[in-house]
Amino acid sequence: MDINLANRIARECLAQFAKLPKTGKPNESFEWTILSAIVLVTPAHHAASSDIRVVALGTGTKCLPGDELSPRGDRVHDSHAEVLARRAFVRYLYEQIEQALLVEGGQPKESIFERQTVDGGGCGKFVLKNGHSFHFFTTHSPCGDASIYKREEDALLPAKR
Repeated sequence: MDINLANRIARECLAQFAKLPKTGKPNESFEWTILSAIVLVTPAHHAASSDIRVVALGTGTKCLPGDELSPRGDRVHDSHAEVLARRAFVRYLYEQIEQALLVEGGQPKESIFERQTVDGGGCGKFVLKNGHSFHFFTTHSPCGDASIYKREEDALLPAKR
């Protein structure tokens, strides 16, 4: 990925977070959180650039302990930023598919998806429009195996065979 695009994506994600109300945000002097977002990049009207839009965003660092899980499903079990951003992203995708199915004045409503043609018809799978792409942004590596780092001194030792 082009470093300029990566920087633009990061700036846009942080700008969207800054626009959110202070309620629920950490106190900057002694609290912190993780921000994760999924961004849609679309071709701009001029070829030298691209449009960037945050389509899903989440903040958080916690999971409910096992003794607080609800068998009724009325509690969010995993409130890690990347999980919440993914949930919002799935909802966004469903909304975009609904948009693609709606027709006004004989034309489908604006959507990031289009129907793949099958035997000359438009009844195939939905595909992302040409030139569109999604990018994941997070301020910290996700939990689990993604956050396991090799210790510095181990990295300097010769590989054992």
